[in-house]
Amino acid sequence: MLEKLLYLEQSDLTEFRTNIKKVNGNLVEFENTIIYPGGGGQPMDHANIIQNNKEFSVLEAKQEQSTIVYTLDGQLDPLKSVIQKINKIDRKQKTQYHTLLHVIAAVASQKYACKVSSSKIYDDHARIELLFPTSTKKNEFDKNIFWSAIQKVLSSNHPVTKKIISRENIGNENSKVRTVVSLIPKEIEMIRIVTIDDLDTEACAGTHVSNTNKISKNLIFTTQSKGSKKIRVKIEIIS
Repeated sequence: MLEKLLYLEQSDLTEFRTNIKKVNGNLVEFENTIIYPGGGGQPMDHANIIQNNKEFSVLEAKQEQSTIVYTLDGQLDPLKSVIQKINKIDRKQKTQYHTLLHVIAAVASQKYACKVSSSKIYDDHARIELLFPTSTKKNEFDKNIFWSAIQKVLSSNHPVTKKIISRENIGNENSKVRTVVSLIPKEIEMIRIVTIDDLDTEACAGTHVSNTNKISKNLIFTTQSKGSKKIRVKIEIIS
């Protein structure tokens, strides 16, 4: 039986009781999980497991075939249920960062035909590298105009929706999805599509806000040239 990946459906769910599917020493698989294992530039959640009034830290998460195996700092009783508990502040911030990176990528694609060469979320900031089609196109980039376009999106009420479709049906979405689906591992049969209103459609398994107006407006935005056709954008949420 496959575990249910609740973080795909409810990014704001930070505490959940579930049963254990399998235990092997300090390795555990759950029937359901709210703990994002990491991937797509988003780190694993800071999470703990509570059982019998004892608290265990989640040290690592690894996708193995069709399941997620978590490494804890202790061993659980496989016959008793557990409570999964995620650091709320950390999840909220990383969720905002992830949607914000999608917004930046979408605006860059529309304005400058950019592609994303890499992106990553850290504890205190996020960064994304934009690859321009030509050096001439890069020279057209205006930081202030670009940042104004980002702020306009964030100040509007753009709903963020998710749906899961089969890999074989992804062809119906290809004209809208920016992700190169062939790069997604073949063992992943069901693909989650994240759509930001009419702005962006992307295959993504990360956590996201439900509306762009939920992203903090207290942001520090900087850019850095990384070559003739590349710019790195760094974004920091100020608490």
